[in-house]
Amino acid sequence: MPFWSKSKFQPGGKICYITGGSSGLGKALAGDMLKQGASVTILARDIKKLQEAEEELKPLVLPGQKLQIISADLMSSKTSSEALDQAIEFHGRIPEYIFNCAGFSQPRFLVDSTPEDWQKGLDGTYWVQAWTAFVGSSPLPLLNLLSLSSDSNTHCTVHIRNIPKHTQLSFDRIDPLEILHKTRKHVPGTTSVQDELYAEEILMIDNQAAIKKMISHRVKGKIIFVSSFLGYTSFVGYTSYSPGKYALRGLADALRSEMLLHNVDIHIYMSAGIDSPGFVEENKTKPEITKKIEEGDSPISPEECSRLLIRGLNKNHYQIISHLVTDLMRMTSKGAVPGNNVVVDFFLWLISGPGVPVWRMITDWQIRRARVGVERDLVVKGFYEVGK
Repeated sequence: MPFWSKSKFQPGGKICYITGGSSGLGKALAGDMLKQGASVTILARDIKKLQEAEEELKPLVLPGQKLQIISADLMSSKTSSEALDQAIEFHGRIPEYIFNCAGFSQPRFLVDSTPEDWQKGLDGTYWVQAWTAFVGSSPLPLLNLLSLSSDSNTHCTVHIRNIPKHTQLSFDRIDPLEILHKTRKHVPGTTSVQDELYAEEILMIDNQAAIKKMISHRVKGKIIFVSSFLGYTSFVGYTSYSPGKYALRGLADALRSEMLLHNVDIHIYMSAGIDSPGFVEENKTKPEITKKIEEGDSPISPEECSRLLIRGLNKNHYQIISHLVTDLMRMTSKGAVPGNNVVVDFFLWLISGPGVPVWRMITDWQIRRARVGVERDLVVKGFYEVGK
């Protein structure tokens, strides 16, 4: 965004919802948010790692702050929505800041990949963040299940039908969140009540997630996606990873525009390599030529990565960068989205014009040099149908 934009990032007293929070960037970010006075929910699949992270973070929790852990697989709409609802119930309100740090990478050659690898690639880069940010099935009329009667502006009665025992709930005030939580205890299945009343009618909506909840409650918050340098450009080894990171840019660009209608800020962090457990795992399948291309790019610590993300949020940047080369790629690939600083971006644009093509030519040269070795390996594996 322009250099005169004011920061709207003030985590003190806010609720931060951080996916991928058991390690790496997510855990470092959780610590930084607690230090700045926020309450935090961290999510990951591995409950043991979550519990270990919780023990590390507990000393940072001061009176008035809360720390919650949720074990969930976020690669489906249902589980993502259920996890968010758990956080809302725990904190008593919608999180103001949603950090989508979850994801993984398993680099390999296309010829060594299966259809399942590609599906996992999109699930683990795109859907694991997209479902958290915005997901919902078609709304169903609440009157299929509930009816609402009100004799004043401060009292209402909810009648629940189509369950084994007819139930009537009475509320002293028309409080959407109270109705949501109390009604769900009496309704089996995955249904939930939309968190806003319109006159004497409320709607049933299944799996409503972060953006819809923020809009319906008029929450002025932020949703942060975590993409990558490989969301600007890509190269050998990342055929199952980069498509999802590019897709996150498309989603974030569209949401940034649409959320101007609702005072919800969208940011995307185009991070370089992070020295985390995930980085160690991805190196196990990474082709040697991919490692060769990346050998000059030393991964940064999760703590430094978190610091740079927070710095970008404080500057109100839309595309947040942690690396000079990534910044040059931003200038050649950012499209029609806000820049970060008019003066700095101008000089980066001057450098990126000749600099990025030189980087591409060097990368292509390295890949061509590796061709003979790759072909030799494929012959040994019996991959070729001709010229055996």
